[in-house]
Parts: sequence; structure tokens; C-alpha cells
Amino acid sequence: MEKQRIFFDLDGVLAVWQDLPQERVTQKGYFSSIPVQENVVAAFRLLERLPDIELYTLSCVFQDSHSESDKKTWVARHLDLPEERQLYCPCGSRKASALEKIGGIRPSDVLIDDYTANLRCWSGIPIKLYNGINGRNGTWKGIGVYFAMRPETIAKQIYEMAVIHPYSVLQRIACWNAVFSTSA
Repeated sequence: MEKQRIFFDLDGVLAVWQDLPQERVTQKGYFSSIPVQENVVAAFRLLERLPDIELYTLSCVFQDSHSESDKKTWVARHLDLPEERQLYCPCGSRKASALEKIGGIRPSDVLIDDYTANLRCWSGIPIKLYNGINGRNGTWKGIGVYFAMRPETIAKQIYEMAVIHPYSVLQRIACWNAVFSTSA
């Protein structure tokens, strides 16, 4: 069975979105120093323990000499995710384009993102992360999770929404229950 791939955006999802002027956001060192979205990173940690899940980061970067390396520094510091599972694409491009280096997007691929435009362009399974700043206009009508939920709840909801093959539902529930003895 192929592992379920789940792609997490960084800014506003795994890291706290900061509403700052463009000149601050584009400075060297900005992305490597943004705060952790604690509950979401804890949910990420829970999901990475599941043997049928493969986690990635998928983030847009400015076309400069430091945005990508700053984000890689942040990921190394807070997630310790191998570089081959960190995907970056230029700001303004579709996130799915970054998946070309790993064989392209699959219909079962999940994107956790805070930005509706990214979710609308995703041909897999889009899940909106409500981070306390976004979602005020009600433009997203799809599925979502809220950053302030308990990490176990975030992880379990993402896991359940990622299941798209009916024949594997019982397998995945059994796997979840085997790895996490407490219910969320």
C-alpha cells in the first residue's frame, strides 16, 4: 500500500503568521526565526509516528538568495524533516508544481494550508488550517481544522480526512488505535 502523503504549509500553518510589512518579511533571517504554531507542530509529530503516513512541508519562497535557506533552517530546528521531504516553489506559482520532483501530485495527496487560493488550486485533498487570522470572510467552503484545537484532535481530524479509499478505512483506524492508545 502506498503511503498517504500529507503536505503542510509553513507560514500560517506550522509557523505563526505575522502580519508585518513586506520589507520585514523579505529580510534575511525572518523565516528562520518565526514562532512555532505549537498545536499544529505537535499534531505533525503525532502524524509522523503513523507508519502509513509520509509528511512533507510545502512552502512558497521569494526569489532571493535567502528565503529558501531560512525556511530550511526553521524546518531543521523545529521538525528535523529530511530535505527531500521539504518542497519549495516560487511565490505566485501553484504549489503542485513543486511536487514534480517527487512524481507529481496524486489525487490522494493532502495539503494543509491557511491560504484559500492555494487550496482551490490543489487537485488532491485540500484542508484549510484556520489560524485565528484567516477565515473571516467565509470564502472557503471545504474542510478545515482550527489551530487552537488539541494536537490530538488536529492530527486525528487530518488523518480521518486523508482517508479516501473506503476499503482502507478499517485498516487506518486500527493503525491509529494501535499507535495512539488514548482517544482524542
